[in-house]
Amino acid sequence: MKVSLIIISLILSIMSPQPTVTNIEPVPNGEVLYKGNLSEG
Repeated sequence: MKVSLIIISLILSIMSPQPTVTNIEPVPNGEVLYKGNLSEG
């Protein structure tokens, strides 16, 4: 029973959408503006 629950949870975690990672490059002595949705991660 435990093994099947572990396998099911692994399958579900693999199938769930992964958040995208965005790099923000700093600008010396400047401002950087980035708009996004916090609910996306």
